[in-house]
Amino acid sequence: MASTKKVGNQKPPTVLGSSASTFSSAPNIQQLVSIEDKVPNDKDWYIFVNSYLNLSLYACESILTKKFTTKNKAVLIAIIFNIKHSLEIIIKAFQKTLNEETEVKYGHNIKLLISEFKKNIIKKSKNTPEKKKSLSKDIGKLEDFINKYYELSILNSYLKDCFTISDPENTFLRYPKNSAYLTVNYDKLFNQMTNADLVNIKKDIDMIAVLVKKIKPTLQ
Repeated sequence: MASTKKVGNQKPPTVLGSSASTFSSAPNIQQLVSIEDKVPNDKDWYIFVNSYLNLSLYACESILTKKFTTKNKAVLIAIIFNIKHSLEIIIKAFQKTLNEETEVKYGHNIKLLISEFKKNIIKKSKNTPEKKKSLSKDIGKLEDFINKYYELSILNSYLKDCFTISDPENTFLRYPKNSAYLTVNYDKLFNQMTNADLVNIKKDIDMIAVLVKKIKPTLQ
């Protein structure tokens, strides 16, 4: 029988629902989001939410148990991407719970997705005024995380001297809309990030999971 391996001395966060499950020797792989609900067409979406959030959480926990070095800092690229993708899937999963179809109409535009979701909440919510107020507050917090990760504000303080402008067709100063593009020095950018950044990212993952746990039942 495979044994469950703990990462460091930290207790796995029980943020969203049922008991933890283990895949082979991978530590702390959990069902962060409950997928047992009354809406059959949204189940797969919450499985995907679990998958991407878990991957980011697992990567954070694994690195935090070791020395944060240039060798493992590159994993931050995947961690941040998975959080960004998780947030998109969360909003699409919520829309599925509301029996709304938006992924085809709005694609990956998270700003339009969250805007449409808030409109549908107003139309379909059967909660009391007090619960609606609490729900609105939680959605606002989730939207703050969406803005943070889609605008990549966590990288802003490290961007100086990490990119160059390439203008092969000489259009950058010719037209306001042009063919110039940025080239990013990812090695330099992510090597500036610290253990404190990783701790804060992990806290964000935990809080996103908590918000999904609070919001999802109000949609059913």
